[in-house]
Amino acid sequence: MSNVGQGTEQARAATKRKAILDAANRLMLAEGLRRVTHRQVAAAAGVPVGSIGYYYSSREKLIEVCFAEFHARRVELAHERIEAAEAAGDGPRDPETVAEDILDIATAGQRDALGGLIFAIVDASREQDAEGRERVTGQFTESIELIGELLAVSGYATVPARTVAEAVLGSAIIGAQLGEDPRETAQAALLSILDPAA
Repeated sequence: MSNVGQGTEQARAATKRKAILDAANRLMLAEGLRRVTHRQVAAAAGVPVGSIGYYYSSREKLIEVCFAEFHARRVELAHERIEAAEAAGDGPRDPETVAEDILDIATAGQRDALGGLIFAIVDASREQDAEGRERVTGQFTESIELIGELLAVSGYATVPARTVAEAVLGSAIIGAQLGEDPRETAQAALLSILDPAA
């Protein structure tokens, strides 16, 4: 095969791999892991079912890559928000801005997917093997640490990052169960912690 043909084939493979991963991420963030099956991912990506197994050796591997990609975006956003907070200077930042930054970090910039993300985390704790659960736990722990850094540089060093994470997750679950927007309930919970007088 010529270099041109080989390059075209590699580009096509990269495009297909990305389509599969994007579809799996959309499904994961919509309803958790239960919809991340070879058949549903293939349908959402517009590829043959066999392509999933070709590019990702198993469903577990695909889910692992989804979580890794999601977490990488979360870390990237956290560093951006922390740098912006540092650049803003001294004094506490506006609680609404800090709450929005926290939600962006928690959801990798996809705030509307908060409910699905919670389902995916819960599903991962049940479905993944010990190594997979440990990986997700490590990503979650790192996210809490990054939220703690953001709180510190934003003038909220006395607010525990774990309390913030518990508020986001707990309020989102309660909101979803009551038919409310999980993002809005999480935002309100964050504001009650960051600005209790409001």
